[in-house]
Amino acid sequence: LTGQGSSTACKTCSSKTANCATCNSTTGVCTGCVSGYELENGSCSVKSGPPRNEYDCTRYGAIFYNNICISGEISGNAPGVEYLTLYSTCNSGSCLWFGSRITATWNAANAICTNYDPGSDGVKYWRLPTSNETTGFRPILNTLGVYDDYSSSEGTPYGGCYGAIQGTCHRNILWTQDIFDANGHYAYYLDIGRWVKAAYTNTFSFQFRCVASIVPYD
Repeated sequence: LTGQGSSTACKTCSSKTANCATCNSTTGVCTGCVSGYELENGSCSVKSGPPRNEYDCTRYGAIFYNNICISGEISGNAPGVEYLTLYSTCNSGSCLWFGSRITATWNAANAICTNYDPGSDGVKYWRLPTSNETTGFRPILNTLGVYDDYSSSEGTPYGGCYGAIQGTCHRNILWTQDIFDANGHYAYYLDIGRWVKAAYTNTFSFQFRCVASIVPYD
């Protein structure tokens, strides 16, 4: 690395400012970052912003819709989550079951989304969607793998999520991040063509999708 305006080797950028490309040769302060990073308060941060197009989402295996990225069906690798096969019993309240669909309690879904790092860059932008965002999913529910429990066998709940309320895996319902009370959150269910918001205890087992309203830019 070279100091700006001088051929003298920069003595501090490479050791004290990660991803710095140029610096002031006198002060050692970073003045420019490598590609994919931007200078912010003296540090080089991953260049990021709202998704701009399909590419910003599809490179993470997500879809671009309503100016956010929406993940597919994922299981992640989140701390504190019990990963269970169907007919196994959840003992912690934070569990995911692998059935005909992946379903999870709210605590597990939230942990998976907030720890989701599909770019493997250590920057975690993902989360559960808000109610307002989830309302907008209605036209793309089939694309997301959410089907009506009344008119489609693909949407019918099934048993085997033991330890969840009713021991049932609900594949016609999606969790949101929005709080109902100390023990519950809102979710949306698809029934007889209606996409309806309702409050549920956290230990139900529902489908979930993670979203990102900010993503790293190339």
